[in-house]
Amino acid sequence: MGCSAGCAAALSALLLVGCTPTARTRGPYEAKAVRAAESVRSSVASDLLVLAAVARRNTTAAYVSVATSRAEDDAAAAASTFASIQPPDDVTTRLRGGLTDLLDEAVSALGETRIAGRRGDHAALLASRDGLADAARRLDAFLRSHR
Repeated sequence: MGCSAGCAAALSALLLVGCTPTARTRGPYEAKAVRAAESVRSSVASDLLVLAAVARRNTTAAYVSVATSRAEDDAAAAASTFASIQPPDDVTTRLRGGLTDLLDEAVSALGETRIAGRRGDHAALLASRDGLADAARRLDAFLRSHR
């Protein structure tokens, strides 16, 4: 029985380690950071397109609700995945801190858009464009400096 308990503990430890995304060097970590920023930027761009259609009154409430919810969900997943990756050194730890803050702000802006859309608050929905545009500019700046 001692071996069974020990084997089970070792297997559990291996499974936990195997589930933690890693990047052993700076290059792969930075590549993962860029992919996360690109994914979140894509979600922001999607919502900006939705808002352009809303401004022209070319949408339905159901479409706005679904589209903004999906954009937020996709961005949150990308941000969460990136945040779970272990940075390999101090430089990438600083990169992680800055990018996770930026990703969180973008996800928050996407959330504000989703909430306004689901409430049917046309004015708040259109006003959410400023937060999204700011997130887009900041993500673009990050991407320019890390590609």
